[in-house]
Amino acid sequence: MSSGARATHALAANYCRGGKAFKDLLKGSVSRPEFPDSEWNSIIQNKVCDFDAVLTSIHSPAKDVEVTKTVTNEAQWNKAFRLFKRATLHLFPHRDSELATYENHMGDLFLSIDPLLHPRLISYDKAVRNLVANRGDLTLADVNHDAFRNAFRTHIKNYGAFVVENKQLASTSSLSSSSRDKRPRVEICKLSRPDLKAIHPCLT
Repeated sequence: MSSGARATHALAANYCRGGKAFKDLLKGSVSRPEFPDSEWNSIIQNKVCDFDAVLTSIHSPAKDVEVTKTVTNEAQWNKAFRLFKRATLHLFPHRDSELATYENHMGDLFLSIDPLLHPRLISYDKAVRNLVANRGDLTLADVNHDAFRNAFRTHIKNYGAFVVENKQLASTSSLSSSSRDKRPRVEICKLSRPDLKAIHPCLT
């Protein structure tokens, strides 16, 4: 485990031991950056943040809002990551280099991969952040680790398990919709005037 990973886990453990008292202290901090209340717990516990919730919170007057937006492209991801980075560095200042490395990594991928495939990059990002949160030996700076490469193949490559599964689901959904469209349609004539029955076949 790297020194950065050890420092992160040590701080997260201290914050969690503080419980409600620490959360109240955080809420009263004048230097606390803007971030949805629902996601501060994830930052404190070093868990995965919901970027959809972070994106939804932008320009929202409420502290906790129903998630109505979904991160699907580079611009939206950058907005969510920027807020996530500020909140993370507020509690884990030693992660500055780590987050900068990961931000550059994602930026390079957004530049090199066709925008039509950027939703796959969003899936890759979620998988990587889950991976780092669930493993004690990784940080977001470990972009050349085999675990990152495996996540890339799974979520980006055409043969990746996640990509193939999504294609199969989309194909099944399309076939189901097509089957519904092929059902015979019954046209109901709306002409009901008695004087038209003699000249309209639907009414005879």
